[in-house]
Amino acid sequence: MSVLVGKKAPLFEADAVINGSEFIEKFSLEQYIGKKHVIFFFYPLDFTFVCPTEIIAFQRKIEEFEKRNVAVVGCSVDSKYSHWAWLNTEQKDGGIKGVTFQKPYQKTLMFLPVNMIMMMKMN
Repeated sequence: MSVLVGKKAPLFEADAVINGSEFIEKFSLEQYIGKKHVIFFFYPLDFTFVCPTEIIAFQRKIEEFEKRNVAVVGCSVDSKYSHWAWLNTEQKDGGIKGVTFQKPYQKTLMFLPVNMIMMMKMN
């Protein structure tokens, strides 16, 4: 596989959790084309000790991203149910509760199951 950093993300659809608790089907980065820049980051698994600090740091800086017209989208191999559980677990217990936003697609952090994305062919 060639290096993909700096390349356009492939088009895909996947279930997602937005705003900390809302399930949506067929989320796609396509909704941002021509409207917003996107930080699309991957992390290994929910409920791991490494990733919460980075995700919470994104949360703390979300207003700075918004000022720059940037949406933040996170992706891992877990299911939308695992994402929901992690988003609703207190930080002191290893969760990321508090990572939530007020309006879908304006202040949006989404968690997608990457297994749906890995099935896509890269162009």
